[in-house]
Amino acid sequence: MPWLNEFEAIRYVARTDRTLRNWRTKGWVTAIKRDSGWWYDRESLRRARGIALQAYRCRRIVPGCGRGRTRMTGEALFELEESG
Repeated sequence: MPWLNEFEAIRYVARTDRTLRNWRTKGWVTAIKRDSGWWYDRESLRRARGIALQAYRCRRIVPGCGRGRTRMTGEALFELEESG
């Protein structure tokens, strides 16, 4: 199980140290605290990057002009088709 220090992990996933801290809090990554700082498991970083990408793709609010818009769920689209 190859381990990366925090600097290497930031470069590996192309995210900030704050994101790595959030992933640690959520339990998405395997990390250990050493005297020299945090060390991350490379495989868990890869999985966490995939989880974050999936969460981004499935978000309910998508960016748009002004306040953004709500993404319709499958049930809402089904109800819209039946009413029309």
